[in-house]
Amino acid sequence: MKKTYIIANVFWLVLSIAVCLESWRLDVGGLHTPGPGFLPFYAAILLGVLALISLIQTLKKTEGPATGIWGGVGGSSWFLCWPPFLFTFFS
Repeated sequence: MKKTYIIANVFWLVLSIAVCLESWRLDVGGLHTPGPGFLPFYAAILLGVLALISLIQTLKKTEGPATGIWGGVGGSSWFLCWPPFLFTFFS
């Protein structure tokens, strides 16, 4: 599973670098006069930073025994599922 996360994070990192380069070619502009590449450039930087953080966390994590989706949740935490249901039901 760790290999899959590494591949996915590297993919997002490479994609963000490609978008940054292409946005730079489009002319990013400045804060007061943004160009057509302004929003994609900074969105790609945010994507790259998040992918890098996730990649570092994945590389630092050690693999343990596989647990289910609710493996780390205690038995008394079932009430975490109720607020979205109640909000949907009563709104």
